[in-house]
Amino acid sequence: MGDQTPATPVVSAIICTYNRYDYLEKAVGSLLAQNCDPASFEIIVVDNSPPGVERDAWRQTFGDRAGLRYVTEDIPGLANARNVAVGLARGEIVAFLDDDAEASPDWISAYIAAFASFGPSAQIAGGRIDPVFEAARPSWLHDRLLTYFTIINWGDRPKILDKSKWVAGANNAFRRDAYLMAGGCNVALGRIGSGGSLMSNEETDLQDRIHAAGGVTIYVPDARVTHLVPAARVTREWIRRRIMWQAISDIVAGKPLDKPRDEAEKSLLDFIAAVPARERSLRAFFYDESNPDMFFWQTQALYELYSLTLCRGELFEEC
Repeated sequence: MGDQTPATPVVSAIICTYNRYDYLEKAVGSLLAQNCDPASFEIIVVDNSPPGVERDAWRQTFGDRAGLRYVTEDIPGLANARNVAVGLARGEIVAFLDDDAEASPDWISAYIAAFASFGPSAQIAGGRIDPVFEAARPSWLHDRLLTYFTIINWGDRPKILDKSKWVAGANNAFRRDAYLMAGGCNVALGRIGSGGSLMSNEETDLQDRIHAAGGVTIYVPDARVTHLVPAARVTREWIRRRIMWQAISDIVAGKPLDKPRDEAEKSLLDFIAAVPARERSLRAFFYDESNPDMFFWQTQALYELYSLTLCRGELFEEC
């Protein structure tokens, strides 16, 4: 008998999911429809949903598909699920797709070509993320807040990204060895469950460690995905909540911030002085502002307020 060992894939395409089976099928379908040799990639789905009949049924449904491994993971948390998937991966590149995203047909081939073109120093990559708004974009939503909806577009040409730009976990890839050597995702960061916590930064924290070891991040515009923006998130209340969790995430990750206390306090006072007189109290940070510039300013002031409170008055650089 001949050797029946399957060829080692170049890419392990990974989807981590939690109770979003209606979206998951479309995400998996977009990977099964890739315009590349099926032997060049494998698909790994890590289901972090609670045990139950529904999870078992979906595991059976997806488990019958060639080229796809469907595993369940009972320890909650996106960071842990990512680490579990990479531990199972056989590809030299691990590429992540959110369960509510859909990859373009050239997604995998674009990542393979980009890593080959930029060479071994390219250890992280990310592609364009186009939003699919479930509801119309409101007039108060400033362009500079779109990053909180995981929207990425750094242009139409592949490039090495500088420190002012980033890639997002909804659509990014790593050399597997670099991911593992950096220690994987910090399980103290990232979402857990269905969204009670909006903790983030698990992928940016990992990227920072890889950068510190000499790796660089490349932008791959042809590795393009569409990503759902649910109507429930396009509210001022959700954005303010997301800002709070961003401040918490940054401090847990040890991210250095660039303002000492006196400058941060002055910027807070400047903001309060600019709001309508009836809102000049703690309400200044939580009233519904309709002007996009003022709402953006409110979110930045709110971030500084949370950061100052969490840092207990210490210099931001020391948090």
